[in-house]
Amino acid sequence: MLNTKASELGQRVRMMRERKGWSQKELAERIPGVKQQSIDQLEQGKIRRPRYLPELAEAFGVREEWLRTGEGRMAPPVPETYRDGFPGLVRDAVLGIDRALAQQGMRVSAKERASLIGAFFELVASHEGSEGQQIADMADTIVRYEHLKQQDKK
Repeated sequence: MLNTKASELGQRVRMMRERKGWSQKELAERIPGVKQQSIDQLEQGKIRRPRYLPELAEAFGVREEWLRTGEGRMAPPVPETYRDGFPGLVRDAVLGIDRALAQQGMRVSAKERASLIGAFFELVASHEGSEGQQIADMADTIVRYEHLKQQDKK
């Protein structure tokens, strides 16, 4: 019989994975030492306390406590840098794009990177007060769009 808490954890993992548009294999590839079969067992509720829970939370951009229990805030708090004005926004735009590029395994030229950072900066600045997960999703969206544009050129 499946453990209810493990089953709920598995449901949250599956929900977040599907929100990101990742297969189980793609998620496993983002976490060192984890295989697709482990993600499958976790989603089925067969694993109650995965040793890689912190890495899962980081990959999804959510708080570990929320992923584990379903309680509390889902997204990490908005960094104070958003309250500091443009210097903080620029730094976070750079970090957000760089992280999204790394997660997608994409390499782009300096000019393309600057273009992505500029687009992300404009988007973040227009959504002042957005939560961390929304901002991370914006970066992912911009990088995915750029990836699709590059594929269309080929």
